[in-house]
Amino acid sequence: MNRFFIVFSRELRETLRSKPFIIISAIMALCLAAIALLPLFGASDGEKNEPVSGADNIYIHNCAVSENSDRETVEKLAEALPYISFSAAVTDDTSQYEALLEKYDAILVVRSAGDYDCYEKLSLGAQSIKYLFDDALTSICRTDSLVQLGVSYADAQSVLSANISGRSFFVGENLFGKMICNYVLVMLMFISIALYGQMVATRVASEKGSRTMELLATSASVRELLYGKVLGVGAAGLIQISVFIVSAVFLLNISSGSGISTIAALAANITAADIVFACAYFILGFLLMAFLFGGLGAMVDQLEDLSGIANIPVYIFMAGYLIAVFSTGSGSVSPLMVFASYFPFWSPVTMFSRMSAENVANWEVIVSLAILLASCLLAARVSVKLYASGMLRYGKAPGIKAILKSINQKKGN
Repeated sequence: MNRFFIVFSRELRETLRSKPFIIISAIMALCLAAIALLPLFGASDGEKNEPVSGADNIYIHNCAVSENSDRETVEKLAEALPYISFSAAVTDDTSQYEALLEKYDAILVVRSAGDYDCYEKLSLGAQSIKYLFDDALTSICRTDSLVQLGVSYADAQSVLSANISGRSFFVGENLFGKMICNYVLVMLMFISIALYGQMVATRVASEKGSRTMELLATSASVRELLYGKVLGVGAAGLIQISVFIVSAVFLLNISSGSGISTIAALAANITAADIVFACAYFILGFLLMAFLFGGLGAMVDQLEDLSGIANIPVYIFMAGYLIAVFSTGSGSVSPLMVFASYFPFWSPVTMFSRMSAENVANWEVIVSLAILLASCLLAARVSVKLYASGMLRYGKAPGIKAILKSINQKKGN
């Protein structure tokens, strides 16, 4: 057992210091930083473009009006939008508007309350303010129409400015938040399991190519070497995912009133059972793939030969990911999806997609996890045989027949 912990700690340290681990951690950190900063940018844009209630002579936009615009409509527009300055008059020559828009937020050509043009500077990051003019002129146009029908101007404004107060209630379980979070978990699981599983295969193949494996075999058993490597890499991956999830939850908890508060509300629909099941599927799914990757990695001695033989589990696992992504698009669950939620190579990603489309009983999840656990134990035995058989195998990468022959050996080291 002491030799196992030596291998385990060595693999954990090496993985934490590896370039792929650092790069993935940096990408995750940048994604979280983008989520955290996005509401700040959104808030600044909102403060620039939204009215300031109760403010006198405080203009948040400086707009110009063409000389031949309808002055009566412009005066009504200025009254309806007191936070926008319409004091400047400019030429009707639109060819000069590009230069003028360096000074003004917009230039209006108002022919009537129902007919106007709005010129704004083309900018990818800027938000158009035309909707402010649309709302105000729509109200002006309707008010004028009511006045023409004999309604007083004050009464027309009172009718058109009536406010409606309504509340919305959702009855029953809302699966939308669970669907969003489950799809995030599906992508996270697929990337992490496939990536760290391949990392195990790469480590094994590198040690064999450098003859380090033969030296290690003199001080530890095949089972201790393989289990220590798989669990060491897996522990590093679990640490990384845990830090990412905890950081994301922290950001969601402090995002009240910000642009991601809606995501926080959706995430609140996730139960403790969902979190437990997610951790169980991640751990067992990784172990299943990592054991297979470790055994297959020992069958080659060149990294360039690894891509062909080690991609077999990836292709199988990817099929489950595609089923998870496309089978629940209509909101219903197909028989293929039900089967995939029990199939061990697919269940880590497909069960959560199924849970986003329907209520899955806990006993079904437990049965799926039991099948996955049994598959992990079987994969561990198979990988030990492959590791022992491939330890002294050099030369051309073996084919499927040779791999099956190694698995069928009656006794492994």
